[in-house]
Amino acid sequence: MPAVLLRLRLVVFLMLYLPFYNLSYGYDGLNGAYYLPDKDYDDKPGWSVGVNMPRKSCMTYTFFESGSMVLLGGDHSRGHTTFFAMISDKRWNFVGDEEHAVEVFYDGRLSWSGRGFGVEVSSYKGVTIENLTEDDIVSFGRGSSLALLVDGMVQGRFSLKGTRDAIHRMLGCMIDVEAGRIPLEPTPIVVPSLEARNHPETIAPRSGATPITPAPRRSGEERATPTQAVNYDRGDNWYVNIKKDDRVCVIDISLGERNIYVHSSAPSGRLEYSITFVDNDFLPEKKIYDYEIRNEKGAISSGEATAFPYRGRGYYMISGLTEKFQGDLARSRVLRVESDGSRFGEYDLSGFGKGFRRYFDCLEELGDSKPRKPPKVRRMN
Repeated sequence: MPAVLLRLRLVVFLMLYLPFYNLSYGYDGLNGAYYLPDKDYDDKPGWSVGVNMPRKSCMTYTFFESGSMVLLGGDHSRGHTTFFAMISDKRWNFVGDEEHAVEVFYDGRLSWSGRGFGVEVSSYKGVTIENLTEDDIVSFGRGSSLALLVDGMVQGRFSLKGTRDAIHRMLGCMIDVEAGRIPLEPTPIVVPSLEARNHPETIAPRSGATPITPAPRRSGEERATPTQAVNYDRGDNWYVNIKKDDRVCVIDISLGERNIYVHSSAPSGRLEYSITFVDNDFLPEKKIYDYEIRNEKGAISSGEATAFPYRGRGYYMISGLTEKFQGDLARSRVLRVESDGSRFGEYDLSGFGKGFRRYFDCLEELGDSKPRKPPKVRRMN
């Protein structure tokens, strides 16, 4: 048994409940053939498993009544095993190979962030995350729900019921492929298209079997909304966007070659806050940094930041922030950020009072997810 797959199977079996946080990088140039099964391995209701020839490996995938598809697979085309995930929907409008900033939440907690790419497969359009690791597979099998954020906006939420078993079956398929028990050559058997696979309304019951009625969908899962973010307000060098159905507000502050994104969303039903510093001159040398943020009154936050490159710019993202931090940020005139004990940047926020006030107005429109007491923001432009 190949060492990497043996190690991965042991990791999945023994370490499903270990903590996980990772970031990896994608690559472009992929097309629809990389996301289609060329041979069936097993086509059980729910999560099916198939062989993909271009990747020289296997994949598992499922469909939702909403029109969405979630696919997870391996890639051995470069002589070593990596993994990927592709999430798509018939109603989404992603364009193949376009880059996107992607965040993945398992059970309401940020578990992965990095670069993704648009992909078009049959009538499905979505994003793919490439070069995933063993830890990413473990987390996927451990989670019970997934929320996908693309470019700061909630794209959809999905149930991960049955993924643990599906991953084990996919790993078995990968072992059979690498051992040569499944030849990597075209099969004369016609594999049904994505359009006819696993949708509850198209699954034909076996002879003598009782037709299965899909279970009622739980609130907040197995759905993907096609609604788009809209501009809430804008001013000099700032704008606020809102996506009300998914309870998302974002303020984008432009400071020449640098930007600050302040983001609030409710993937787990309550508001969660993050801030991202974007700099043309910042080239991340690693994934995780220690940070401290200070204003004129002292330190307002410290912890770990995640860094990644995206479209030639460096992104320095801090998640899990508090409501108090939002208020401290809005009242700051000057913001100073240190990274690993060294100066990262200094930001003049003295002209963005109105922008922050409109950002908190946006949060108030999110209904029961609004902050209890929006902070008072200084009255400046």
